[in-house]
Amino acid sequence: MEPLKIGNIILPHRAVFGPMAGFTDAPCRRLMAQHGAGFTVSEMVSSRALVYGDHKTVSLLKAEPNGAPYGVQIFGEVPQIMGEAAAAIEEYEFDFLDINMGCPAPKIVNNGDGSALMKDPELASKVIAAVVNAVDVPVTVKFRKGWDEKSVNCVEFAKMAEQSGAAAITLHGRTRSQ
Repeated sequence: MEPLKIGNIILPHRAVFGPMAGFTDAPCRRLMAQHGAGFTVSEMVSSRALVYGDHKTVSLLKAEPNGAPYGVQIFGEVPQIMGEAAAAIEEYEFDFLDINMGCPAPKIVNNGDGSALMKDPELASKVIAAVVNAVDVPVTVKFRKGWDEKSVNCVEFAKMAEQSGAAAITLHGRTRSQ
């Protein structure tokens, strides 16, 4: 099996440690890297909070060298704000930037963020392109199988993400409603 690549990053293997809100802080990421994670990812952070300079949010991004590639995950639904947020955090040390388009939490979805973007691939494409154009690191996108069983659109969504500049995708194998 060929090594997994994200842009110019070659992962040592395909077992990775994905983001989880309230769980994947720096000590947890370091522990997972020490136990062989191919990469680790920050907790998801709000693009709006980053643009407005919220110090608590910025503290979630801080990386500690852990021996594995490190990604930062952001979320938002406004292309301009997502691009500004991506550019604003480029001073921090991370290897790739992940866009969360899969979170099903009502407080995220009700604002049009996370998996709500599965219902608007055109807007999602603009978000991805804005982030890709704002940073020099590879951009990845996490999304779900679809909004619900009647609107499974992951294949089309994956193609759109690639055409919009995503270097890799992560598919959560359930719909938002599941």
